[in-house]
Amino acid sequence: AALSKTKAKYGKFAIFGNHDLGAMGQWDYPKIMTEAGFTVLQNSHKTITVNGHQVNMIGLDDCMLGYPDPEPAFAGLAAGSLQILIAHEPDMIDEIQPNLPVHLFIAGHSHGGQVRLPFCQQLITPPYAKHYIRGWYHKDEPNDANTPVFVTTGIGSTHVPIRFFNVPEIVTIYLK
Repeated sequence: AALSKTKAKYGKFAIFGNHDLGAMGQWDYPKIMTEAGFTVLQNSHKTITVNGHQVNMIGLDDCMLGYPDPEPAFAGLAAGSLQILIAHEPDMIDEIQPNLPVHLFIAGHSHGGQVRLPFCQQLITPPYAKHYIRGWYHKDEPNDANTPVFVTTGIGSTHVPIRFFNVPEIVTIYLK
């Protein structure tokens, strides 16, 4: 019910994460998200038009419990459009071929380290969240694309339901 109240001028998009696919969630999650007005992107894309410009929202399946496949996700995209890639696990950006045009990559999964101790730099993060933990990064590509990468700490937790020195967040990214 809360998700259905969220408003988005150009659409609401969702992808699968490892907890969405666990415990048979592959059937419940898409139903819940669709009923709340979201488009679930699972190795697929949806093109929206913003101020006369095409923007491709591209979503990959979860890499821990799903089957991410960039080929169908990027198939048929118009050259010259803005490509925003969303994947649950942030380290997936390193698996994306440099010839696939990604202008912005957005992920989560890491919980930002969930428990951060000021006197200890070593973070415990889940698999596929070892290089990109939270905030903004730039992935240098051979073709000098310098893809911006954003990793949100999200609002959840995993295993132990606590956060320490790591504030939960809901993020709004404005494109100009």
